[in-house]
Amino acid sequence: MKKKIQIIYIIVITFMTVAIAVGTFVIDNRSDNENNSSALEDTASSGLVEQMESRISGNFGFRKQLIALDTFLQEKILHTSNVLDVIIGENGNLFFAKTSDDYQGIVTMSQRQQYNTVRTLELMQQSIEKDNGKFRFVIAPNKNSLYDEMPFNYQKYSDKGNADIVMPQLSDVDTVDLFQTFYNEPEQMYFRQDTHWNSKGALLAYDTIMAGLKQEHPDFDGCDFTSRRDFTGDLEKMLRPEDPSKDLEYYLDYDFGYHYLTKTRSVEQSYIESENPDGTGSLYMFRDSFGNALLPYFAETYYHAVFDKSSNYNLLLKQKYNADTVVLEIAERNLPLISQSRPVFYAPECKPDQTQLVDVPESAVSGEENKEGTDKEIKEVSQESYTGFAGILDADWISEMKDIEEAHILIRLKDRFYEMTPQTIEENDYGFCAYFPEGTDLTDYEIYIEPMLK
Repeated sequence: MKKKIQIIYIIVITFMTVAIAVGTFVIDNRSDNENNSSALEDTASSGLVEQMESRISGNFGFRKQLIALDTFLQEKILHTSNVLDVIIGENGNLFFAKTSDDYQGIVTMSQRQQYNTVRTLELMQQSIEKDNGKFRFVIAPNKNSLYDEMPFNYQKYSDKGNADIVMPQLSDVDTVDLFQTFYNEPEQMYFRQDTHWNSKGALLAYDTIMAGLKQEHPDFDGCDFTSRRDFTGDLEKMLRPEDPSKDLEYYLDYDFGYHYLTKTRSVEQSYIESENPDGTGSLYMFRDSFGNALLPYFAETYYHAVFDKSSNYNLLLKQKYNADTVVLEIAERNLPLISQSRPVFYAPECKPDQTQLVDVPESAVSGEENKEGTDKEIKEVSQESYTGFAGILDADWISEMKDIEEAHILIRLKDRFYEMTPQTIEENDYGFCAYFPEGTDLTDYEIYIEPMLK
């Protein structure tokens, strides 16, 4: 019996080897050969080995079929993926591999990075409210945070990822809790073959955000959805690029009245403006790819709306477009990026207890780290409407300090103190940036640490 299996195995391997050889060197795909001919002509002066490598790599026999077979065998038999960024879960669900840390309860954010994230959001909200605006912070949950369909080998070490640790610290930030909203829905409202929510899920998220804003908005809930299996998911395209299957998408039976003010071919674009004469108010929304499906609902609601995928969160644009509402939406997996962003708003003046301040020596302050090394001077940043500073505190000096995980970093210009936005730059959690109106004299400054007394 064992000998028969060995013989069958040898026959199968021999057959596959011959098939690949025939497909590579005998079967002639005219279009492929035409594409390869110019490459071979270009390498005519190169050696025989190089030409053979070019021929084999460009005309590998049954390449598409073998890739498809490999994908099928690994998925159906081994229950795994041949694509590093894709995790094959249960019930047809695919998951993005970069969400596995949050799922397994691995907190990747240091205590200081958590503080940087929270304090940045607090300062952003204070800046917006000072200008009589409304602010909402929205975390779009990872799919596997809502639907526990991950394979058995992804063991959970705890029930708390980055978002679970950070959200309780956002008591002074107007935060929309979409986790609880989606937990309460029995229906899965994320695509099975994609990272994101479907149109039904986007409407659920939109309704939750609007409820907190208390903004007049259309009654989409009274409309019906029709479904079509015509959506190609991002994870499915990674897993089966040659022949991806289609996912189920839902289409709202509603006559949208907004139009674009920008040349917009797709909601994927990084900057989009819209207008609806029947809408009210003005919105500036910082968003990522989860905002794609949200865009039609918000565009329909507001008279004027801007949808911005940039990550520097320039709040001065709120004034430019006279926006009365600012929404910052970010995927759960990208939460650490907030501490690495560089939001643009004027640094708030503060009146610290000067007896508690720690003077940071000049030797402990430098510019950002870069490939060439570390700048000796902190970086001065100038744009059309603002000027400012960006830099880091020396890691060795920081290591000698105590109880400064939640310390504010201040700058004194003449006789006034301003709080700078805390930053995580490369591996340094004690970075900072601060912006001031154009023309502000920045030639004479001092930097201080203000420990937060408990």
